Amino acid sequence: MSGKREMNSAEQGLAVFARATEPDEVLFDGIPGGQDRRARPRMRYRVEATLELEGEDLELETRDVDSQGSGFISTRRLPEARKAVLHLPTPDGGTKRIECQVRRSKPLAKGWFEGSVEFASEVPLFSERRIEA
Repeated sequence: MSGKREMNSAEQGLAVFARATEPDEVLFDGIPGGQDRRARPRMRYRVEATLELEGEDLELETRDVDSQGSGFISTRRLPEARKAVLHLPTPDGGTKRIECQVRRSKPLAKGWFEGSVEFASEVPLFSERRIEA
């Protein structure tokens, strides 16, 4: 017996989540090392956030952001093309409310989903100029 046990599905999901949020790991279209087709650069932005969707508050973790949208990881698959409101924490303990639309939500690992939201209007806080500064 090797002493090494198999991970259960929850542990496997957490391991994938940890890899997907490590600074050196890049996931595009849910594929490690996949091709980045983004028109604008995104900055790494990992915070616990709330997505208000169809009268329900859903917890998720953002992965990255630009002035037009944000990538996220969630324990639920979200309905695509639905209007929502993303609530992001601010340094002063408040919340930044951003109207958005769910663009993508795909399985990442058992019990985990990766996706993105597109902001309804540009959010200058996450503009390319500020990212490069």
